[in-house]
Amino acid sequence: MTTAPTPIKRRRSREQTRQRLLDAALQIFARNGFERATIDEIVREAGFSKGAFYVHFESKEDLFWEILRQRIEARKETLRQALEPSAGIAENQRLLLEALFEAPGSEPLGPAVYYEFMAHGMRNEKVRARLSEFYAGWHDFVVDAIKVGRERQVIRDDVDISLQASALMATYEGALIQSQLAPEHLRLSGRVTELSELLADWLVRR
Repeated sequence: MTTAPTPIKRRRSREQTRQRLLDAALQIFARNGFERATIDEIVREAGFSKGAFYVHFESKEDLFWEILRQRIEARKETLRQALEPSAGIAENQRLLLEALFEAPGSEPLGPAVYYEFMAHGMRNEKVRARLSEFYAGWHDFVVDAIKVGRERQVIRDDVDISLQASALMATYEGALIQSQLAPEHLRLSGRVTELSELLADWLVRR
């Protein structure tokens, strides 16, 4: 006599199915790009039916958002772990900046797919609204990080904090784009330390 799966086992099975779909989508997006990727390819890669896909996600965009959310949370955790308790405050600022600029190099999704999705969002009102929320959340995270530095009296406080956060975000995204389109001018893999020190000079309190 077989016993029915317990609620915990059913929930675990649903979570595993969902994650397999996300992992498969990550591979398809990285291989084909966002626009060319299809739900059929994703479910085939994951070994499920379309029905399983729609149990967990409403659309390809919905699935991409969840991938993006997971990557952002992982990025935040990377930045938190970059702090070295035994190091000085200025050194911690440098370590944080290095972690920020080094992270994309190990990102399987890749800047190209990310910016392809951004372009897709500019043509889709619903996606653009969620993009605004996404950027607002990133901005708040950076503002909070700057606040910690100000409380420790190491980050300059003579500049609007929102502007500081926006400038850091713009530098980060601009560096990503330039490293993809004009690597002869900026190859992040070889200039992370210098770029981090340059930004630290601007951020650090005098």
